[in-house]
Amino acid sequence: MSESFDLSEVTAADLAPAPAEDIAANDGPEILDPTTGELVPAGDIDQLIEAFERIKLADAAIYKAKREVQIALADLTEGKAKTRRVRGRRRRAKVEMPDSSWDQSILKEAFNSYPQFRDQCLAISSIRVRKREYQKVRNEAGPADFMQFRNMLTQAEGPPTGTPRVTIEE
Repeated sequence: MSESFDLSEVTAADLAPAPAEDIAANDGPEILDPTTGELVPAGDIDQLIEAFERIKLADAAIYKAKREVQIALADLTEGKAKTRRVRGRRRRAKVEMPDSSWDQSILKEAFNSYPQFRDQCLAISSIRVRKREYQKVRNEAGPADFMQFRNMLTQAEGPPTGTPRVTIEE
């Protein structure tokens, strides 16, 4: 199985909330830090960064433990089906196995080399956009067919999904 997550390197100072130095920053909305149970002022950048680091550390430990439990439950299943079940004395769980990974270059070769068989079990599932080239196309003008293509791409672009990724630099 995998190695255990070691929190022994984390000191109490790492997990302690920062002192509120700026009274003005404490005005306004606050965010609950679940690692300390304290409210963090949404306008205090230093406290927000420190809370983010504490939460990130706790989240990593929780995620690792969750993955280990998932793997342990999957190891207790039987059969080759994608959806499997395990049953204890009191509880029951459904375990959905991950999809297989496929080598896209081999699949593309098979798709192009054997057109008589490809429709039986191969499909083109998605088209990805080359973002650098798309940015150039978006700011370019051209003949009518190019403009139509550009407009179709612009219409196909949706809003960002998910939450922003935060990387602490200092």
